[in-house]
Amino acid sequence: MMAALLVYLLNLAYRIFFFLLLARAVASWLPGSGPTYYRLFGVLRRLTDPLLAPIRRVIPASGGLDFSPLVAMLLLGVVHRILVTLVWSLPF
Repeated sequence: MMAALLVYLLNLAYRIFFFLLLARAVASWLPGSGPTYYRLFGVLRRLTDPLLAPIRRVIPASGGLDFSPLVAMLLLGVVHRILVTLVWSLPF
């Protein structure tokens, strides 16, 4: 029961952060103006920059395209899968 709860929380955190990264990528493509857009984009930046900044140092933008959200999503998926496997193998 404890493992199931931990896996549920891991899945929830994974989905939330995945969709934050996706929203950040989509918002960067959209032309926006106004205080609501800048406020929302600022929140997305503050939530996703801690993961994207180190990736951007290793993989800079290429031809005006920023691949760091894609790399972050892939890494997030791998880490999520490893953590879920480890939690299910714990002897609760």
